[in-house]
Amino acid sequence: MITLEQLDATLDKKLGQLSLTFDSKLGNLEKKFELMGETLDARFGSIDARFELMSETFDKKLVKLNEKLDTKFAEQYDDLAGMMARGLTELRNEFKEDLTATTNKWELMLDTHIDAFRKDYNELAPRVKNLELAIKF
Repeated sequence: MITLEQLDATLDKKLGQLSLTFDSKLGNLEKKFELMGETLDARFGSIDARFELMSETFDKKLVKLNEKLDTKFAEQYDDLAGMMARGLTELRNEFKEDLTATTNKWELMLDTHIDAFRKDYNELAPRVKNLELAIKF
């Protein structure tokens, strides 16, 4: 029969062996990662340098794109400003024409009413005079 001390010693021994195996495997894995890093550095020069180059290229392209967009927006703004100016000029001209036409209509209506009033007055004035004369005598 196995005693607790023997079991404990066996477990310690097995844990020690597992720990050594794990350390060995971890060391091998670290070496493989280092080798991969060296291979990548050798293959691409340097990952940092590649990223820096990509960043610079991206920045240049972004600046060009911003310039193109600014130009396009400026052109669109100028086009819209011109369209609005033309539209407002047309609106002003149409309003002016409508106002002139309305004014002419009002003047024509007033002239018609004034003429009718004068005609009625000219007809009634002599009759009123005759009545005044008839009432005085």
